Amino acid sequence: MPGWAALQRRATNDKLLAATAATAMAEKVLALLPPPPEPLADAEVMRRRVRGLMRMVRDGVGDSDELEQLLAQARQRGQAAVATACAYADGLDESDLRDALREAVAAAHGQLDAVEAELAGFCGWGQGDVRPGGDVDEKAKLATLLKQNEKLRRLGVMAGRMRRIAMIKRRTRSAHARDEVSDIERGNDLARVLPSELVKLTDPALALDFARGFVEGTLTQYRLHGRERQGHGPVVILVDSSGSMEGERELWSKAVSLALLQLAVADKRRCRIVQFDDGVRRVDDFAPGKVDGRAVMEAMAPFFGGGTNFEQPLTKAIEAINDDVGLRQADVILITDGEAEVPNAFRASWAEARKKNEVTVFAVAIGGDVPAVLNQVADHVVTVKSLTDDGAALQTLFTGVGKDGAS
Repeated sequence: MPGWAALQRRATNDKLLAATAATAMAEKVLALLPPPPEPLADAEVMRRRVRGLMRMVRDGVGDSDELEQLLAQARQRGQAAVATACAYADGLDESDLRDALREAVAAAHGQLDAVEAELAGFCGWGQGDVRPGGDVDEKAKLATLLKQNEKLRRLGVMAGRMRRIAMIKRRTRSAHARDEVSDIERGNDLARVLPSELVKLTDPALALDFARGFVEGTLTQYRLHGRERQGHGPVVILVDSSGSMEGERELWSKAVSLALLQLAVADKRRCRIVQFDDGVRRVDDFAPGKVDGRAVMEAMAPFFGGGTNFEQPLTKAIEAINDDVGLRQADVILITDGEAEVPNAFRASWAEARKKNEVTVFAVAIGGDVPAVLNQVADHVVTVKSLTDDGAALQTLFTGVGKDGAS
């Protein structure tokens, strides 16, 4: 069956996917096959009993005659069980069995889709990589943890989607960063073609020569390049964990946080995720480089549900920025659905820290009206009125964070 061959290719060299597919197929086939006329014995249990008796006979443990008798009885029961199973198998309709196998293969593909989607939010933290690749044993451990937590499974699917969007925006942003002329080359990018080539279009005699050069990619054009990101400060994500964020808003804000963490990893920047309500409840720091999926999962699991305070998480942002001594251009993202007063004295110190460290602050307002305080503490305010229609907000946010990225 083509579906079976595709399933084999998909699970090759991946113990987790292979085990998942095998289990899904077995469960589906067993559910679809007609029940046997009498219960089938567990062959593996019977094999273990025979092996155990054979070891006892070999080692001379107990009465040998009695052991030989028990061994003969165990073998007889095993042979009878095999005969019963074979008779049941021979009585199956071949077309029904093939239909059951087709459905089992489809079920296995569906289960692999689900596992990969759930893991996508927590695996593949290599630079620019959002696929659930990496260490198989580590993936298996993460998959086991996900099975035990419905909220994290849903978060993994949502975060996987947002991480893919974030990396697409980063690649687009990086391509646009190539804006410094470094040389002359051959090609057919009309935006970079030299004026001496474009002037041919004004002369009918030379227009065909221009067209040929365009088709062949031999027009003279500028070569552009961008500069590598160097010495940029951390990405600091402040996630509102107050009572009003419980449910879909919590999942959405944490999915965005994981996508922003992916951008930080890709740009080799440190990332701090601060969860707060009426106080700072949890702070997780992720160093540049490989991120541990279990640490991410552990960070995303809790929810706190208190009131709302902005001063304390913003203070944690300042601390993270100050820890990266000598670095500039940090990005701070505050995700909230609430409003809180920020004292004038702190507002002034916050403005000073932003200016000194060239910090860009994004506030993401979930829900209705934008709280006035967000305009006072942030450079850009992104409004998300509906979590099911977040495309524009994500585009603005993922394009803005790290916008000076390298090509």
